[in-house]
Amino acid sequence: MLGKSVLSPAQWRSGRRCTTSLLVALVVMVAASLALQTPVLAAQGQERQVTRSFDARDGMIVELENLAGAVTVEGSPSGQIEIVGTIHADGSGADALLSELEITFETRGNRVVVKAKYPVDRYQVYRYPQEGRSRTQTKYQDVKVKVVSRDEDDPVTLYADFHLRLPHGVGADIENHVGNINATGVQGPLSADTGSGDVTASDGVGSLSADTGSGDVRIQNYQGDVNADTGSGDVVVTGVQGDLNADTGSGDVDVTDVEGRYIVADTGSGDVTMARVTGSIEADTGSGDVEIRDLRAGTRLMVDTGSGDVTMAGDLSQVEEIEIDTGSGTVKISMSAAPGMSLLIETGNGSITVDLPDLRISRSSKNYFRGESGDGQADVSISTGSGSVSISTGG
Repeated sequence: MLGKSVLSPAQWRSGRRCTTSLLVALVVMVAASLALQTPVLAAQGQERQVTRSFDARDGMIVELENLAGAVTVEGSPSGQIEIVGTIHADGSGADALLSELEITFETRGNRVVVKAKYPVDRYQVYRYPQEGRSRTQTKYQDVKVKVVSRDEDDPVTLYADFHLRLPHGVGADIENHVGNINATGVQGPLSADTGSGDVTASDGVGSLSADTGSGDVRIQNYQGDVNADTGSGDVVVTGVQGDLNADTGSGDVDVTDVEGRYIVADTGSGDVTMARVTGSIEADTGSGDVEIRDLRAGTRLMVDTGSGDVTMAGDLSQVEEIEIDTGSGTVKISMSAAPGMSLLIETGNGSITVDLPDLRISRSSKNYFRGESGDGQADVSISTGSGSVSISTGG
């Protein structure tokens, strides 16, 4: 028969195996392609933006409450308060979820009150995607809720980011239960509080309160009194003109280029480091070292550490009272300028070295020293349970 060929049984079986292999390979390729595409589509999510603006008056405050998301605050040259809320949702039913989170605006006297109202009557576990694993339990809209960073406890992915633009003279009062707060160039009083997340503020004018339950607090170039507090994390403050209170339950406190009447640094566990600071100092750590360099001291210096060394250098000529106590650690004070001192130094186990001009010794032994220098006007009390003490001029 012309135009036709007949396959042998061996050729037919070989062709069938080839076709089957091609089909299997094609199915595998399609499945792999779908597997790669699915997470990308899920990660895109949905979002809805809400924008409002208000005429600004000097002394106005924007009050914001949000369950989860990032909050950005920046100074603005315009005469309008601008508020942008971006609602994010992900997963099945994301479109419906977007409409269930409502952002409300209300004016009360000189305050603009902004609230993100979550559907807490329907959902009590919310996923806010972040690096690492975190779980935060809090009370929001009078309901106990949980915010998680991973897909656990059957959460809904629903959160809101906010961006506030504030003219000169307008401040903000922010309560963000989970998420970072970042403020730049605010020219008014600012209170930034998050239950879990970092707080950063820079280039501002006005009183500042920065508080987080867990996270770092970083302040840079601020004119005004500053309160920086974290339950667990570091506090880093640079370039502040005003009084400073820096507190962490567990973490280091680092203070540089600060000028105020009072500079207070407190950590339950961690080091306290200060450089180029001016004012009366109070530094306290349960466990850690205290180091103060290039100091221009005010009238009082109070340092306490349960376990750690104390090192201090600078101009102490204005000091009227010094009290230093360490359970275990050495104390070294080197003064470029010194007042007249009335000294009482005690060590449980350690040497005592005093090198001051016009020094008059009342009593001196290995672990005890009492004496005066100059007019003796500044009261100095130094105590260490275990460690040496050295105090001198010329540093």
